[in-house]
Amino acid sequence: MRIIPFLDAGAVIEPGLLKDLAGALAAAFKLDVQLGEALPVPAGAFDSRRAQWAAAGLLDALAAVKDRPALLLGVTDVDLYVSRLNFVFGVADPELGAAVISRHRLRPEYYGDVPDEVLTRERVIKEAIHETGHLFGLSHCENPACIMRFSNAVGDTDSKGPGFCDICRARLEAHR
Repeated sequence: MRIIPFLDAGAVIEPGLLKDLAGALAAAFKLDVQLGEALPVPAGAFDSRRAQWAAAGLLDALAAVKDRPALLLGVTDVDLYVSRLNFVFGVADPELGAAVISRHRLRPEYYGDVPDEVLTRERVIKEAIHETGHLFGLSHCENPACIMRFSNAVGDTDSKGPGFCDICRARLEAHR
């Protein structure tokens, strides 16, 4: 698996965060995780009416650099959406073998709170594991503590655990 940072004008994904993310994904999925070369955020993915970026546009950018059968996870700071939702923290395309997550709405300051890099890092790791779980065939889980539970709001991300429930863990092992 490779982690690909997307760079927006003036936004940089810290190498320390990427390294922590790689370690968390390697531990959660028992796979080799490498950091890839950064990509620019695709300008064509920006929707000026919404003032957001279409997650599909970032997935397309990942598809353009993807080596089969490697999995890719893009990490960005831009505000993402999919057509049926107001926003997403991340999205995965299992057929493509690529996912993208955004720190934009995972930062406490987005909600008017004091910046907290530890909390942001925890949220980013949870969302990265969640979206990567989709790449391994896992669907959303009803268990409130499971990392695969859908997050409709940042509080949902905060309340779910850092790992898989027993059912999702078994499904993940069966998928290998």
